[in-house]
Amino acid sequence: ALNLGGKKMAVLRRTLLYDPASMLASRFSGRWDENLEKDADGNFFVDQPFSLFEKMVNYLRDRANETADEGAALCPKGDRAFYRMLSYY
Repeated sequence: ALNLGGKKMAVLRRTLLYDPASMLASRFSGRWDENLEKDADGNFFVDQPFSLFEKMVNYLRDRANETADEGAALCPKGDRAFYRMLSYY
């Protein structure tokens, strides 16, 4: 589980690894688990707002579940903070 600003989020590791070239995939590949910040319960701490990170996780979930007929999952429009975080990770 992830701790996002004090709120817990359950997400599969394979969802976080969806784009192997991303910083997010590198961070949660398992290679650096001992170096990542964790809360008292052992959840990985991510210093991002829950609502913003949740959008990215849902975007990655949509991308992982899309079919060839659907095309690429769409990003929410007009959310600069989301786009900035998406390009960062």
